[in-house]
Amino acid sequence: MRLVKHILLFGLVFTAWYYGLYWALFTFPGPERPLIKSLQRELILDKDHFTSTIASFDPRQAHDILFLGSSHCFQSFDPRLFEKAGWKSFNLGSRSQTPLNSYYLLKHLEPDVKTIMLEMFPGNFYMNGKESFFHLNANTPNIGMLAELAMVLRDLRCWNLFSLKPFIDSYPARPQKQRVYKGYVWKEDSVGSPIRYYGYAYHEENMGTQLSYLQKIASLCRERGIRLILVYAPVPKPLVIQKESGLVERLERFAQSNEVAFYNYGRQHHLNDRYHFFDDDHLNQAGVSMFNNILIEALHRENRKSDI
Repeated sequence: MRLVKHILLFGLVFTAWYYGLYWALFTFPGPERPLIKSLQRELILDKDHFTSTIASFDPRQAHDILFLGSSHCFQSFDPRLFEKAGWKSFNLGSRSQTPLNSYYLLKHLEPDVKTIMLEMFPGNFYMNGKESFFHLNANTPNIGMLAELAMVLRDLRCWNLFSLKPFIDSYPARPQKQRVYKGYVWKEDSVGSPIRYYGYAYHEENMGTQLSYLQKIASLCRERGIRLILVYAPVPKPLVIQKESGLVERLERFAQSNEVAFYNYGRQHHLNDRYHFFDDDHLNQAGVSMFNNILIEALHRENRKSDI
């Protein structure tokens, strides 16, 4: 009995010391505000568009299309253009969102939606999902989803940041200058001049994990009677993505075996690398308008409107 008391006392003292130290690190200024930012690079304090996006999304409200994926999702699919085509849509893309992260968003939100349109940027398959967790931890109040993600990712950094969420949530947010409509973030700027293109390195273990969660998404959609559509949005032709063709082939086989549509516009487009992108791999509004209209025409042409 005495041993149990000592263990409990030690636990209480350690917890008080641990979070007292973090309170100080969150309070005192440093080279990067606050001091904690200089010690934990993965810590995200500033909120972005996803904070207001997730707050404004009502999963009980019926939608025709829900977009999921990374920055190539929330900067590639404009709900306004799909609304003109007659489809009510919402964009739930977030930074570095992999199929693993998309699966848990879909699982916990349980949205009333006819179609999930999942963006298939290869870089999403080369990551493990931790980067997305760091971002989601700062931008969503869904404790159940974050706890399950931290458990699945099995990384002490995730559990540490999850335990610090009260500090993160209470930290004053900087004003956001992004233009947002139903989760879609657009930019008018274009590259214009020559730019350096950064490559995406292949990672087989992460690839296997993400493909398994893509299968989970397909199964979940079947269970809930939701149509799943895969889309690889346009990227600049000079962008280097290791083993991209191999991934595309695997996605094509996946789509065929699961009887889902796969629209591959990654390299199959006529967009200009300088004038239809605002950086090395993200579309600007001009590029989004061209791409979305082509995709919408393809959906109409294949008589999929009734399915959506």
